[in-house]
Amino acid sequence: MLERLQSLAGVFAFYWVLLVYIVYSWDKPEYSHMADKFSVLLRDNPWFGLFGYVIPGCLVAYQGYVLKQKILGGLVSWLPMIAFISFGIFLAIGGIMPVSSSGEAHILQTFSELGSFFFFLIAALTINAQLKLDLEWKSLHVPNTLLLWLVAIVTFFQEVEGIGGLMNKVAIFGGYFWVAIFSYRSFKLTS
Repeated sequence: MLERLQSLAGVFAFYWVLLVYIVYSWDKPEYSHMADKFSVLLRDNPWFGLFGYVIPGCLVAYQGYVLKQKILGGLVSWLPMIAFISFGIFLAIGGIMPVSSSGEAHILQTFSELGSFFFFLIAALTINAQLKLDLEWKSLHVPNTLLLWLVAIVTFFQEVEGIGGLMNKVAIFGGYFWVAIFSYRSFKLTS
């Protein structure tokens, strides 16, 4: 039973961050879903850092550890799993300091965004080779590739005025959805 619950950490992270985003953006009427980035919600509410970044980021990192045991019977290369775990850690780092006009908070947030994007790309690219070797996981090759391209493409449109915030959220939720797909597959194989 515990093993099945552990397999759902990524699914829980996806729904958790979606729920937290809805609640906190609802509470801030001046927030623009099209123009404002996800991290803008950190400005006035430091609790959003804990609930919107740290908790789901830690769940993603934990999911990477759980997947290491599942893919190829635990014989999966460490590179994609380290990248998967690092992706979660960098997501969590983004919520440590509220975004403000201070330089340190802005630098930390930028470091978190770039680090999580970099490790997402490494994890998604390197895990494809591992998926092809395992018949139980091979079906995730196409969704993995599609989400990799979706997140990579929309990331470059985050600075476009008017739609940058929407592109930012598509990239973030795309990354969490990517984790949820692996999590759900792990859960199905555990049943």
